Amino acid sequence: MTGIPRNTLIAWERRYGVVQPTRHPNGYRSYSDEDVSRLNRIKNALAAGLKVSEAVALLAKQESEPERSQSPAETWTGAALPSAEAQLEELASELVRTLVCYDKDAAHRIIAQLSPVPFNRRLEAVYFPALREIGQRWERGDISVVQEHYASSILRAHFASLLVSVGPSNPRAPHAACTTFVEDLHELSALALAVQLSLDGWRVSYLGPNLPAEEVVAFARQQNPRLLCVSIVLPVSRDAIARYVDIVAPALHPGAQLVLGGRSLAGVTLERWPAVSLRPEWGVDFSLPS
Repeated sequence: MTGIPRNTLIAWERRYGVVQPTRHPNGYRSYSDEDVSRLNRIKNALAAGLKVSEAVALLAKQESEPERSQSPAETWTGAALPSAEAQLEELASELVRTLVCYDKDAAHRIIAQLSPVPFNRRLEAVYFPALREIGQRWERGDISVVQEHYASSILRAHFASLLVSVGPSNPRAPHAACTTFVEDLHELSALALAVQLSLDGWRVSYLGPNLPAEEVVAFARQQNPRLLCVSIVLPVSRDAIARYVDIVAPALHPGAQLVLGGRSLAGVTLERWPAVSLRPEWGVDFSLPS
């Protein structure tokens, strides 16, 4: 159910106390639904770049903290509240300023201030606008590649931490997997989508970026995800997209869906695979096909 090797499970149990399965006289171990949920969250955190020790410590911290009230969200969610929109726009500008100045503490304060806002609104109104602004500044030569990478790393760590903390406890929830296209290391859209799917009740496997099609096929055949989402940020030719789909789509089980997202898909059609969903608007709009 998790895809984690037996020896790895035992090592995590002994070294970190990640889970405490019931041990039986015949040597078998029984894992609860909560055990499976915790293991999937740690596995997702590893795919997002955290170390095992970091993921375990983060999970323990989040489980020990009392639930925060979500009532402040009411002040952010109304579409007719121009003050809320203005506040989000101001926070996006402030986040850009703190990130390009390497002010990690200030950036984390802004991220914490946004916690009552629904995640998809944070993406649409703050995180992606901030990243676009930083990318445009880099293209103009106003900031360095180090500043751009630093900014991305802060948000990447934030998304990774959310993957540890969210998601259904039921390991039988519908299964989705997220990755990026071959040779595409720009994973923030895929990571953000993984978080959003978890919040929507999916059991998510985040596979990390830049997976060859053959590796995706091996995962799909073993784990049988109902939804396989592939983010495409870098420019990709239509032929490359068609070749990728020709390899991956046949490996999916009946009823499963392959969804590709990114601006490179604008105008692309796949006559051979009409069931494959193309989402050129991904990066802002994270709605999925029914």
